[in-house]
Amino acid sequence: MPKLNFYSSFFKFFFQNILYFLLILLIFTNYIQKDHLNEIKLKSENQSISNYNTKIIFSQKISITNLEEFTKVRCRINNDMHDRHQLRWIFPFIFKNINLLLYSLNQIIPYYFHIFLFSFLIFFSYLVLNKTFKSNYLNSLTFLLFISFIFSNYLGEYEFSIRELLLISLALYSSKFKKYYLFISICVLAVWNRESGFLCCTIWLIFNKDLKKFFICSIITLSLFLIANKDLIDCIFNYKIYAILTSPDGQINLDTFELSYIGLISYIKLIVLNFLIPFGLFFYFYFLNKVQNKLLLINIIIYLIIFLIAVPAHHIAVRLLLLPFIYLVLSKKPLKN
Repeated sequence: MPKLNFYSSFFKFFFQNILYFLLILLIFTNYIQKDHLNEIKLKSENQSISNYNTKIIFSQKISITNLEEFTKVRCRINNDMHDRHQLRWIFPFIFKNINLLLYSLNQIIPYYFHIFLFSFLIFFSYLVLNKTFKSNYLNSLTFLLFISFIFSNYLGEYEFSIRELLLISLALYSSKFKKYYLFISICVLAVWNRESGFLCCTIWLIFNKDLKKFFICSIITLSLFLIANKDLIDCIFNYKIYAILTSPDGQINLDTFELSYIGLISYIKLIVLNFLIPFGLFFYFYFLNKVQNKLLLINIIIYLIIFLIAVPAHHIAVRLLLLPFIYLVLSKKPLKN
């Protein structure tokens, strides 16, 4: 009988997660087709291009286009939303070369690989959070609805945010279970992915009071970030590249955050979708709990400040970074700091 119960639990777990992965795959595939393939189709028709294949063009875009930018190591300040991407070259360089290899095998493979990979990264984030915190149907449903909410909107960028979603989830796991060397590795990868990854170091203090390990992790992370970008030192210490309190072309930041610029309806929509819903979810469930972790609250407030001063106000994909923390406060047993 115990053996039967084991197999029953295993198959239940297996099929639940297969279903969950397929739902995430469906959501992400729908987003790629709705936003990216339709955009490619529209551009091709406007340019009177015949016999085009949107999936092959997408594959070319993620494998061949702009590959030369990784061979030109110099700091460029163009007042453009991609200026800061110069410090995030490691992961794009790796994925571009993987996609280039796949493209050489078959022109359409990078398209399917891209969809499968990023769907799996989202799904793996869910598995890590389930492993870290006690799972319940509310957690799982909230995770799925939040993902669906994010990818139902137009996203200018999502690759950095999906990778950081996974890295924050892993940082929470390694911090809670005191896997310090794993935690340091995750923080290094997080800052190589995006400069906001430095905040991963503070996750150690959510579950641990060891300030020494926090400072050691921060120093190692900063050192390896500087080493990886030694040829871009001018960029690292140039505040313009982070677009703090400024609005590069195509962005809506604090200095253009006014009704005359975007209109009343768009203004309300922007506030609700980008701030009230994601941050409201966290604060609602956080203050609903009797046991509150002050360092967790400080962490979220720091994210809010960063989103206000250094992230385009209409950039909704970055709100994925809040999902692991929302999952945390939804767990049945909130943790004291």
